[in-house]
Amino acid sequence: MDKYNTIMILGANSDISKELVLILNKEKKINKTILISRDILKLKNILKEKINLDNSYEFKSLNLENDDEIRSYLSDIKNFPDLIISFIGELGTEQDAVKNIKRTININYLLPSKFIELIGEQLILRKMKNSKIVGISSVAGQKGRKINYHYGASKSALSTFLSGFRQKLATENISVLTIELGFVKTKMTKNIPFPSFLTDNAHEAAKKILSAVYSSKEIYVPIKWKIIMFLIKLIPEKIFKKLNF
Repeated sequence: MDKYNTIMILGANSDISKELVLILNKEKKINKTILISRDILKLKNILKEKINLDNSYEFKSLNLENDDEIRSYLSDIKNFPDLIISFIGELGTEQDAVKNIKRTININYLLPSKFIELIGEQLILRKMKNSKIVGISSVAGQKGRKINYHYGASKSALSTFLSGFRQKLATENISVLTIELGFVKTKMTKNIPFPSFLTDNAHEAAKKILSAVYSSKEIYVPIKWKIIMFLIKLIPEKIFKKLNF
């Protein structure tokens, strides 16, 4: 299992990322946790009821639209994180996405990819070999479906970016890992009727993501989605377009 000194979590207000923080707190294997979120007050209030937020926790609110602000913050970090996990993203309805395509692309692709790229620049500059970047993407990006094709397109872009960035950083001995999420029951998906046998809760998803990080294996969460997506991709397009899912 890989060992890390400092973890940075982007989009730390997501249900899965908060569960990840709680798991790491129990493990006591990480010396410092940096949590990046737009609403750090809300995040602090939730976490302080469950764990002791001592000096090993750092909270930072950043304007993800401002590259200069992000670059300045990252360059000022003395002990740069050697494990970075990005949960940045948003799942809305397809109707919402059609009304505001730019927002969907921005939140699910442009903002996380730019942040990750700026982090990669720092890891290269600081010669932090054996560090790791983890991007949380979605199975929705692997096959366009009528119920969420704008969201899926944005996640497909993110997964493609992570693939290319992985190749770029490989020469620096820096790992880039992609996690493809399937159905996970969170506040963001509470109104979506997911089938229970294909769905994880946030805690289960967080445990599987952390296991993948330690083993450096690209995975689907839940793992059943690897088989499901394999089978879906085998369906001829002339048949697939007639399916109602």
